[in-house]
Amino acid sequence: MILSKTHGFVFIKGVKVGGTSIEIALSAFCGPDDIITPITPIDELKRLDANGGARNYLGDRAGELAYLDTLRRTAVSDLANLSPPTSPYFNHMSLRDVLRLQGTPALDYQVVCVERNPYAKILSWVNHQLSFGAYQVGGEMRSDWRTLKGYLDQAIENRSIAAVKNIERYRAFNGSISAHVMRFERLDHDFKAFLGTLGIDFPQTLPHAKKGILANDLDPRGLLNRQQVMQINEIFREEFEAFNYKQI
Repeated sequence: MILSKTHGFVFIKGVKVGGTSIEIALSAFCGPDDIITPITPIDELKRLDANGGARNYLGDRAGELAYLDTLRRTAVSDLANLSPPTSPYFNHMSLRDVLRLQGTPALDYQVVCVERNPYAKILSWVNHQLSFGAYQVGGEMRSDWRTLKGYLDQAIENRSIAAVKNIERYRAFNGSISAHVMRFERLDHDFKAFLGTLGIDFPQTLPHAKKGILANDLDPRGLLNRQQVMQINEIFREEFEAFNYKQI
C-alpha cells in the first residue's frame, strides 16, 4: 500500500496483479511524508537501490531505518528469515483499513489499483505458493507443471483460490468501488497514463518484480475441467463483471 499525501492518491495492492512492480516504481515519486509499506525483503532491496525504500508506516523512523539497514547487511540466502516491524499499515491492506487509520482527509484521495483476469491470477498464485520460498532467497518462481496442476486442483476444491479475490480491498465504507483500475494486461501503458494525470513523465519501462510463469499467456482450458471453470466463475463472478473480464 502507498498513501501519497504529495500527489493525493492511495494505491491499494491486490494479490497477484503485478502490484510490487507498481510499488517499486511509484515510490520514486513519493514525498518524505508519504506512507510506503514494506514489501518482500528481496524486493525491498531492489526498491532501496532505486528510491529509498519503505517509510512512515511505523510511526518510528529510527525503527524503519534500522530494518532497512538490517536488509542491506543480510545475505541474500538469509533474507527469508527477515520480517518488517509490525505496524497497522501493511502491504495488502484494504481501503477501509486505510480510511480507518487516516480519517476524513483520506476520503479525498484518488484510489488506484491493478486488476487481472481471474484465471491468470489463480495460475500465478499457485505458482507463487509452490516457488515463493526459492524466490525469497534469489531463485526463480517457476514450479513444476505436474506439481502446479495437483496444487491447482486441490486449491479449487477447497476454495483457497479465493486468496486472489481482491475486490473487497477496494471498497469504501458504503460498499462502492470508485478506484482507478490499471490492467495487468497493459500495465506499462496504464501506469504511464496514470502518472500523466499527476503531471509526471515516466519514459522507462516498469520493473518486473516476482517474475514467474507467464500466466496470462496460458489457456486455462488446458488445465481446468468444466466443473472447475464453473467453480472459479462462481467465486469470482463479481470481479468478472466489475472489471470486464470474460468468463470461459
